Amino acid sequence: MNTNSTLELGAPPASNSLPQRAREVAHHTREAVQETYQHVRANAEQGLARSEAYVRENPVPSILGALAIGTLLGFAIGISRREEPSFRARLADDPLHVIRDAVLAALTPAAERLHDQYDSARESAAKAIDKAHRRASRSTESWLNHLGRASSNLKFW
Repeated sequence: MNTNSTLELGAPPASNSLPQRAREVAHHTREAVQETYQHVRANAEQGLARSEAYVRENPVPSILGALAIGTLLGFAIGISRREEPSFRARLADDPLHVIRDAVLAALTPAAERLHDQYDSARESAAKAIDKAHRRASRSTESWLNHLGRASSNLKFW
């Protein structure tokens, strides 16, 4: 947008008619939109060029990432298309569900305890880091105080 434009918002000058003022505002708005469009387009082209360069320089991670995303999308689409299993399939899977449920029921308390212990360890580590940080800042302040006193003593010599 032109910064040296004489167009100001507010009451229109007496010499300009209202339709002329509306045309000027529309013109300046159109220019601002075109500048913004050009800027966004340039950034998009630059991003596309960077992406192409990255894929050329790193083909294996790019292919693996695309494969992973494709697999996840395929799995998500496949879930929505699943049909109701037949009686035979349910009969064969029921024992597996019972066993799976029993294993999950047995492992749930252990998982909860591990989660609680992990939270406790994480909190302890955070407290220890904070304490070390406070000690380091205190010792730094102490050294700075000593240096300040030494420099003030040197000024009197």
